[in-house]
Amino acid sequence: MKLDVIYSKNIEDMENKMNKLESFGFNEKSSEDNFILARKREYGNIYIHIIIFIIALLFFWIFIILSPIYFIYNIFKKSRYVLITTEKKDKEGNDLEFIDIEEFLREKE
Repeated sequence: MKLDVIYSKNIEDMENKMNKLESFGFNEKSSEDNFILARKREYGNIYIHIIIFIIALLFFWIFIILSPIYFIYNIFKKSRYVLITTEKKDKEGNDLEFIDIEEFLREKE
């Protein structure tokens, strides 16, 4: 799981950025007055799932267990989380490292 942090000036800006993220498949997981947490689930490449299934059917049925393992790996390790916040420091008082939303969306294309 990777957390990217995007800075917003105010609540309206935060909602506008969330709308941009929704067009790229992100869903709002939770929100409060000063932040929105969004998530995009990754399920793995469909072609890899198909190849694993074909190998399991034609050669070794034990390979069928690889597909759920690959699926679970992608859900927990490859899913992306984005925090849109108006805060500049974390709970301990350390500065947050922000990423620009335009740069983040270009990376997703």
